[in-house]
Amino acid sequence: MTLLVLHAAFFLSFVPSLIVGQASVNTTAILLPVPDGPYASTVTVSELTDTSRANPFDGSSPYRQLLVSYYEPYLREDCANIGEIDYMPAAVAECFNENDLPSPGLTTFSQLKFSDVCLEAPTTKPDTPLLVWTGGFYTSSLQYGAIAQAISSWGYRVVTIDHPYDAAIVEFPDGTIIYSAYTSGAPTDATSAYLQSIRVKDIEFVTGLFSEASEVVGLYGHSLGASSQTAVLQAHTTGK
Repeated sequence: MTLLVLHAAFFLSFVPSLIVGQASVNTTAILLPVPDGPYASTVTVSELTDTSRANPFDGSSPYRQLLVSYYEPYLREDCANIGEIDYMPAAVAECFNENDLPSPGLTTFSQLKFSDVCLEAPTTKPDTPLLVWTGGFYTSSLQYGAIAQAISSWGYRVVTIDHPYDAAIVEFPDGTIIYSAYTSGAPTDATSAYLQSIRVKDIEFVTGLFSEASEVVGLYGHSLGASSQTAVLQAHTTGK
């Protein structure tokens, strides 16, 4: 676990410095470093629908919908096709280009790409434990993608969750875009408590879907995500 923490810390420091250091406007791809672990991961983005719950934010949408990114590790030598993919879809990248970069006109988020992605999953799957991640208020799980890939490279299946209307922006595979129902900045205690109650159910739903074949489930997160994961652990025994 210490090793994983060190790698996570590296990516937390590396990605922001890379973004700020991009001083000119161009379309040259910026490849993230190849993770150090022995596994290359597939990266799959999927929409999930929890038909047991109504959408708490939009009455016109009958059920709670989530977006997850799934990083599944395979031994690098078993991956016949290893390549690059975009770090974020276009609308999400543009949102962060406009709001999170130091100078107008920079396109760094649009230029970022994952490297060392297993583009075709082998038929043989290693037996690997599951980790479920959720981020802070008014963020995107895609901002933490480099960390998820780095951890996955050491033999962990990693699922990261986007919580629509809570996240800054969520772009579904069909192109549907949902922006946050809130403004950026620190939420009130009441807002945090409300969103945490929703996130707890989101986490339970996602963990239930992905953990059926896994003997070990770990929950981790950042800020509101961390408190939500803690609330899940306090109420259940799905995490260790």
